[in-house]
Amino acid sequence: MTGGDFDAFFDGLQRVAIVCGRQKLMPDVAKTYFAMLEDLPVGPLLRAMDKFARTAETGRRFPSPRELREWVSTGGVAGLSDEEATRVWVRVAQAMREWEREGSAGLAWPTFELAWQAACREEGVARRASPRNRQEGWQRWLSHGALTLEASPIATPDQIAAICREVAPRCSPLFAKVLRDIGDRTIRARDPGEEG
Repeated sequence: MTGGDFDAFFDGLQRVAIVCGRQKLMPDVAKTYFAMLEDLPVGPLLRAMDKFARTAETGRRFPSPRELREWVSTGGVAGLSDEEATRVWVRVAQAMREWEREGSAGLAWPTFELAWQAACREEGVARRASPRNRQEGWQRWLSHGALTLEASPIATPDQIAAICREVAPRCSPLFAKVLRDIGDRTIRARDPGEEG
């Protein structure tokens, strides 16, 4: 970048600051960021800042110069590697299992969101995690941990057993048997290793 690029850089950084909850970006902060990033080409940097401003969630932490540099090389928020996403997923899945086991009232999304943020912090990847990573984690939880929709069960064996235990005392033995058979066939039909 050259000195003539400062105004465009300042405007881009100001948009990022607003998305991150800062109402006003101080000129001395912008000058410091500009000096730390002046070796980067202005076009890719402005595109990366614009992409962040359009796609990031309001209230996200203001990025460091190092993160802005990473955005240029990746074209936006870097996102998690497959290994990082798996480590985060393991923590999220454990927290969500505990939530389900407790039978807590309320919606799953707020619990998932808190579990996702905590897992990202614990794994040290909160700065790189993208909204897309979080959405993929949410979809994976909705499909009971399956990597594809086709592999996800309509209901887990534990859920089917719980439904049968709850319903069986109030219905005929024939209906309870039919209900169990439907559940078993559903699971077999979704299991790629068995024919249903």
